[in-house]
Amino acid sequence: SITATGVGVGAADGDITVGQLVQSSTGSITLLADDDIAFGASGQVRTAGDVSVTATNGAITDAGNDAVLDILGKTVTLSAVTGIGATGAGGSIEVDAEALSATNATSGGVFINAVGSGGMDATIHANTAGSVELRAVENVTLTDVDAADGTITVSVTGGDIVAVDVDTATAGNSISLATQSSGNIVLGNASVVVPGATGITVTAADSVFAGSDDAAADATTGTGTITVTAGKGIGTAAAAVDFSTGHLGNLSLAGNNGGVYADV
Repeated sequence: SITATGVGVGAADGDITVGQLVQSSTGSITLLADDDIAFGASGQVRTAGDVSVTATNGAITDAGNDAVLDILGKTVTLSAVTGIGATGAGGSIEVDAEALSATNATSGGVFINAVGSGGMDATIHANTAGSVELRAVENVTLTDVDAADGTITVSVTGGDIVAVDVDTATAGNSISLATQSSGNIVLGNASVVVPGATGITVTAADSVFAGSDDAAADATTGTGTITVTAGKGIGTAAAAVDFSTGHLGNLSLAGNNGGVYADV
């Protein structure tokens, strides 16, 4: 393993493979490669400080193809060009952080598995092309999550989802937010947006709430279908959830134990 107050690893013309433990007690850790950065089965980065991982012209991958923690840090920043992780729990980059910022520039998308317990704020950008997948076993706040041309899927087991800003920029790409086992979903003002005849699916093990009581749409689709299902209720008498589907869109609401309060 590598242990130091602060760690910086660079590959000016090549790849980095993290095959062992790289750690610092409180200092920052930086990995910078001209091409790819891969986390092997025994590779892990751990610190109480911040972590920055940048693949300048390549991808960040989970070469171990497992659900074992890859990165532990206070604020984790991931930047790549041809993908961050891959679809599925094994291919995702496992992160335990208070805040995550992940940006992929071209193709490949962003695939994250949040495995902490204290909650995580997520800023994720799949620019140009590629989907976004976020799995979690903790509360997540979707501070700014977008895909220029790809779908967005967020699935949380045993935690809540707070949607602040989630959107796709190209028609034909859907958004799905779901909590499993337990967990609420809170939709803020204009928090979930897709263009055209594309669908939004919101499925809560417990309840779906509005972030505030106002007339602004919380979820919007051009002419597509918004489907909301809750194990308990949708909205409250004091704060209904607001939806906009356009004149050709459809809205399907199903609350199983707690009532349905919605404005369209």
